[in-house]
Amino acid sequence: MISCLSVGLLGCTKGSDKPAAAAAQSESIGMAWLADDGTRNMQLRAEGPGPAVGDALVQHKPTDPDYESSLRHLGGLKKGEKKPVPPWPDKSPK
Repeated sequence: MISCLSVGLLGCTKGSDKPAAAAAQSESIGMAWLADDGTRNMQLRAEGPGPAVGDALVQHKPTDPDYESSLRHLGGLKKGEKKPVPPWPDKSPK
């Protein structure tokens, strides 16, 4: 089960005003880490056309069906480690 704790839609300023950190993270859609109980957390960010920006905290417990596949996508994850989350492949028809 996916648990979204916070989802927001925020306006943003013009592209030239974006922080340098956001530009450096362009190949990442967020950060992932493991909680002490093994829950895999991902703080994700999506930017749409125009000023649309969304943030979400997605959590998978070790008993969730998608837990192992999300860890494989991250290339594994150890407690105390934080890793950038690469985008998932686009599966939309071309």
